[in-house]
Amino acid sequence: MIPTLPSPPSLGFVSADSKLRAARAAVVEAYRPRVRALVRRMAPAEHRSEGEQVGLIGVCVALERFDAARAQDGFWPFAMRFARGELEMWLGRGVYWRGPTGRLFGDAEVRGRLAAFLKTLTPADRALLLCAKRERAEGARARRYSSLVARAKAFVEGAA
Repeated sequence: MIPTLPSPPSLGFVSADSKLRAARAAVVEAYRPRVRALVRRMAPAEHRSEGEQVGLIGVCVALERFDAARAQDGFWPFAMRFARGELEMWLGRGVYWRGPTGRLFGDAEVRGRLAAFLKTLTPADRALLLCAKRERAEGARARRYSSLVARAKAFVEGAA
């Protein structure tokens, strides 16, 4: 019978990698309330838990890039820029759509409004609007496409 050896953690050995993970987890937990406050200012209530995770990704990125020797204001001002940048990218990727008025629209609301707008179009205009990204429109066709896009944006924002 081959004797089984105890695992390294049970012998008291701790790898540098596990120490690094523990330190990273401690930093993330320490800054979670600040990220949560940032998310409350930036994202609507229904997606705050996802926003918190995205903001914490920014904190992790900042932790990897932070240089204490060059830092003048400490870690949080440095990390906040990364957390805010991650949140802005997340908000801009389709979780929400922000119109020029500053109002945030959720995906479901935008889809519903666009579907209602498409019902108001003629079949030719609908085909132009939905297929224009696959082909290059020129001249009058390009102007018509631009006009339809502008009307669609106005319709979604509630201005039309």
